[in-house]
Amino acid sequence: MNILILLIFVSIVLVVGAVVLFLHSVKNQDFDHIEELSLLPLEEDQHADKKPNRNL
Repeated sequence: MNILILLIFVSIVLVVGAVVLFLHSVKNQDFDHIEELSLLPLEEDQHADKKPNRNL
C-alpha cells in the first residue's frame, strides 16, 4: 500500500512539472519560433545565383 502512495505522489509531481514548463513556454512565446522555422524552406533564396547551370 505504501508503493501506491509513492506512485500517486510521483505522478502529481510530474504533472505539476509539465504544467509549469508548458506555462513557461507560453509566457516566453517559444511556439512562435516553430512556425517561422517551418516556413523557411518555402521562402526563395535572396542570395541565390540567377545564372543557369551549364555543367550538363
